[in-house]
Amino acid sequence: MRVALTALVLICVSGQATAREKAMIDIVLDDDSRYKKRQAKKRNTAIFRSEIYFAAVEKKLIKGIRSTIKYLNSTLKSLPKKSPQRLGLLEKILNLYIEQASYVAST
Repeated sequence: MRVALTALVLICVSGQATAREKAMIDIVLDDDSRYKKRQAKKRNTAIFRSEIYFAAVEKKLIKGIRSTIKYLNSTLKSLPKKSPQRLGLLEKILNLYIEQASYVAST
């Protein structure tokens, strides 16, 4: 399609184009613009679908992180206050809170 368009444009620029050839150029340009409009519509819906998918995934991740934090907090209560395992568990909980905050901020 583009090759035909280029050939027709070259004929038109050289000044040797007839009225029929000029009409063909207009038809080719109209067809190309319709094609671009269709492509733009397809791209817009694809982006919209992916955004919905990512939002659903983020909600699932937030819910999973929330339940994990709840479980780790209950486990934290059973550990002695000065144990190294408790410190490691607190670091994990802190990292989960930070990760959850990044997901919440992006939604």
